[in-house]
Amino acid sequence: MSARSSTKFDPYGLPTIRLDVSRGFGAFDHRGTRRITTSLPIFIVVGGTRHNALLRNLSSRGATIVTSAPMVLDMKIEFHCGSICASGNVVWQRRAGSGIRFDQTLCEQQLNEQVSRSNAVASRSKDHPLVG
Repeated sequence: MSARSSTKFDPYGLPTIRLDVSRGFGAFDHRGTRRITTSLPIFIVVGGTRHNALLRNLSSRGATIVTSAPMVLDMKIEFHCGSICASGNVVWQRRAGSGIRFDQTLCEQQLNEQVSRSNAVASRSKDHPLVG
């Protein structure tokens, strides 16, 4: 079961949200929580140092991020995405990103509200491009 939306590319490099809400199924995908696929700039704190990151996937239990920050398995991090702030651990790493498992499950309503706000910002940015 999956709800999809077309991907929109912003020529100015501003945040672009693509809703691809899905739930995992069986042995092929062990996740049982709703996930939101996105491409949104965020920041993380690792060892007291703030680093930029790109949020690729978000659920109530964790996230997939891409960052140049040094990440190792079981590393403790702080995750900051708009009004969502959570602590967690790195649970997997691949060239395409790192998986973060939050210490506490996030509220689904908070996730929905943050995605709505991010969509509004991305939409406003598209309608009113920066003049330079």
